[in-house]
Amino acid sequence: SARNKGLNIAKGEYIGFVDADDWVSNDYVEKLYFAIDEAHADLAACGFIEWYSEEKQNKNIRPKPQVYSKEKYYRAMPLRRVPLCSAIYKSTIINGNKIRFDTLLRRMEDGCFVSDYTSYCNRIVVISDYLYYYYQREGSAMNSAHKSTLLGVERSAYIYEKFEKAYERSGINEDASRKLFTSKWSRFIPNVAKGLISNNKELSNKEKREFLKQAIVVSNIKSRLQNCDTTKCGTLEKIFARWTVNERVRFILLYGRVYTLLRKIKRF
Repeated sequence: SARNKGLNIAKGEYIGFVDADDWVSNDYVEKLYFAIDEAHADLAACGFIEWYSEEKQNKNIRPKPQVYSKEKYYRAMPLRRVPLCSAIYKSTIINGNKIRFDTLLRRMEDGCFVSDYTSYCNRIVVISDYLYYYYQREGSAMNSAHKSTLLGVERSAYIYEKFEKAYERSGINEDASRKLFTSKWSRFIPNVAKGLISNNKELSNKEKREFLKQAIVVSNIKSRLQNCDTTKCGTLEKIFARWTVNERVRFILLYGRVYTLLRKIKRF
């Protein structure tokens, strides 16, 4: 990818990323550099604004300013990561651990990169200043619905696995990590069902049930769940895990329909 080519030739002590249609404030570099240097941190992140091209209100994301230890960061933001472009990174950590963007992915490659990177961090500093502007247009990667496909399901499972490995590598509390990912894997196929109902309305019920059966196979979810201890999960996760392992796709699809209906009612 273009980003990997850039990383291969970059010479600076710190590295940042700016997408072609986004922009930054005049003091973006100055403030992030000062923050990472003053806090003796490995990553500095800032607030950002999602700027919409249509008549839609812009979204301002102002994080609470603080310095995180690795464990505090992972506990505060499980599976949610600093947006790639609203931060600067140390080139020694990137190159020393051979962190690169996964070229197999068309979506979530940013999140996987940041997850890999933060697993090697000891301190992370966050400032509240709005310094980065994400331009949001109709049909953009960040702002569009995607048809559910079996390749997409396989890729999603692959992404979850990368996040799980980053957690393991980070050395944070193993019990907390296992509990988090047991919950995530338990909800994996039900989440596929929700996307299927929202984005693949042209499929018949029979086709949707068949899709979920194939999704269980391509994601290797049965094997993953059988290696998980679901006894410490909530009641719903236990039910989801049981439905998935036993391929009770009718129940899973029914859950997806109820969830989608409740979401529609909530909007009114």
